[in-house]
Amino acid sequence: MEMGAKGHQGREGAVPADKFDELVGAHAAAEFRSDIEGTLDTVCGSPDYELHPLGWCIRDKALLREFYLEMFKVMRALEPVPGTDGSSTIMKSGEVIAEWVRALQHRDASGHVVRLNFTAIVVRDPETGLIKGEYAYLDNDTAELFARLIDPEVQARMTAA
Repeated sequence: MEMGAKGHQGREGAVPADKFDELVGAHAAAEFRSDIEGTLDTVCGSPDYELHPLGWCIRDKALLREFYLEMFKVMRALEPVPGTDGSSTIMKSGEVIAEWVRALQHRDASGHVVRLNFTAIVVRDPETGLIKGEYAYLDNDTAELFARLIDPEVQARMTAA
């Protein structure tokens, strides 16, 4: 399903609540393809993102673009856990969705395989029906990988937000 922000003004034309899970699925698929426009088209104009325990906050779309471009570098270092397709599990509850990613791994500096595990709570913007925010909770290995691979200048802007 193709969904995005283009042409969405207020409640009229907004992505309906009963299609939000499809929108989040399209968002996740765009992330896995490293498709920056496809990813951002599913997010409203005033995002509210947080990544814990890193303390990173993103409150504007320009910084969100920078973050995603950096995150795509991290994703290139990842591979699916054998026996999985590398995708996430999406659990719907009204206009809030939990996305649990547990099927990705990477090799640490010593060559050991490390499985990543994080959960993102995805919230719908009531005006546009698009994604308003993601609140990501990363395990220590995932947080370490993000902190190591994401540009320190981008990290500083997210910490100051």
